[in-house]
Amino acid sequence: MNLEEIKELREAIGARIKQERKRLGLNQAIFGEMANAKNRTVIDWEKGVSTPTGDQLACLEDAGVDLLYVLTGTATKATELPVLAPDEELLLEGYRKMGSAKRRSVLEIVIAGKPAKKQKDKLSKILPGFNFTGETDVQVGQVIKSGAKNKVKGDFVMGNKK
Repeated sequence: MNLEEIKELREAIGARIKQERKRLGLNQAIFGEMANAKNRTVIDWEKGVSTPTGDQLACLEDAGVDLLYVLTGTATKATELPVLAPDEELLLEGYRKMGSAKRRSVLEIVIAGKPAKKQKDKLSKILPGFNFTGETDVQVGQVIKSGAKNKVKGDFVMGNKK
């Protein structure tokens, strides 16, 4: 391989890293944390300036990144969306049709295990940054640390992070 071919390969790998990060719904900072890398390092990967180490690739694979796709451009079946059970499809369809107040109630039950009874138990205390129109500035895979103010014990992971 000559230098130009190596540069093209790095750029292609960088583009696929970015596609995988976006497929997983992660920002660069969270993606970097999963690979024990800094945000600037992820930017360099995505621009083709550098590539992840073997250890970093292993961490990314554990987080759900399709390494075969990143390295070769050929996706594996594992990156296809999971098939939902019929009851899960009904729940998701119903949730998407709900107004913001009903969505809030459902999320309170899912996160806290019961509907909130007191103002201090409301979902906005549990998930800072969530607005109840269904949009959020909380990223999928983001770990939301529990604190003294909320009633959730342990951390809550928004979405599907391994």
